[in-house]
Amino acid sequence: MIGLGICVGNVVASGYIKTNFPHHIGLMTGIFAVAMNLTAAFASGFSLRIGEWTGLGWQGSLGLWGVLAILTIITVFFDQFAGPKDASPGQKQQSKSGIGHIFRSRLAWYISIFMGIQSLVYYSLISWLPKVLVDYGMAAKDTGWLLFLIQIAMIPIMFFGPIIAHRMKDQRLMAVAVAAGMLGSILIFFLFKLEGIYVAAVLLGLSNGMSFSLSILFFSLRAKTTANAIKISGMAQSVGYLIAAFGPPIFGKLHEVDPSWNYSFYFLAGSIIFLLITGIKAAENKFVEES
Repeated sequence: MIGLGICVGNVVASGYIKTNFPHHIGLMTGIFAVAMNLTAAFASGFSLRIGEWTGLGWQGSLGLWGVLAILTIITVFFDQFAGPKDASPGQKQQSKSGIGHIFRSRLAWYISIFMGIQSLVYYSLISWLPKVLVDYGMAAKDTGWLLFLIQIAMIPIMFFGPIIAHRMKDQRLMAVAVAAGMLGSILIFFLFKLEGIYVAAVLLGLSNGMSFSLSILFFSLRAKTTANAIKISGMAQSVGYLIAAFGPPIFGKLHEVDPSWNYSFYFLAGSIIFLLITGIKAAENKFVEES
């Protein structure tokens, strides 16, 4: 039930933003992205403490997040009956066609693959970077701080990135910047190892933060209606996370072939090239049309 709730919430969020904040899509996407990641970080870091504070263990910790979920349900429920929104009838209209036409759209596939590859790069490094750093000579206890630095670097760009992107005619320049940042961080990890590790971490955080929020923004910007935004979101996250799931096992398997981690980084560099190509296409000022 928790998994289904997360799945549905992630998919419909873009449509909700498009319907209720059609003139502030960039701002609200930024707030959504930052809030989601900050809340996840706090939940990971403080759940154990909350369980100890309540004296109820994991039940007390899970109960607190359950209270927040109930408050969200109440807020959304009353919001739907609070009066007319400023969305145009065209944005609110429901599509009479099924989801099949989305899978026939090249633009929707570009968005989906962009979503998938940026997640693949992120999950691969988050999963394996501590092991890579230890092999490079870093103390195991210090690797957590590097992951913390990556997460912190993501937050400001997650907020401001969508606001800037929404004001642009198209987002191709931002797609190029994302790919350049990711590739730059990979090259620093590969060529300089621990000597440039903190620069690489910040660069990775900035580029991944921008790529994630840009992916979410595409769901709304490339749809004319709320219904289509939800369909694009559903396809992009289904296909995207399927692609991303292959990242960590391939990265790790390549390490078995080449213990130096070189092949693993070649794999990420090649993936980023595809990210660049699909990102440029997804960032063009076009719409996924209804059939």
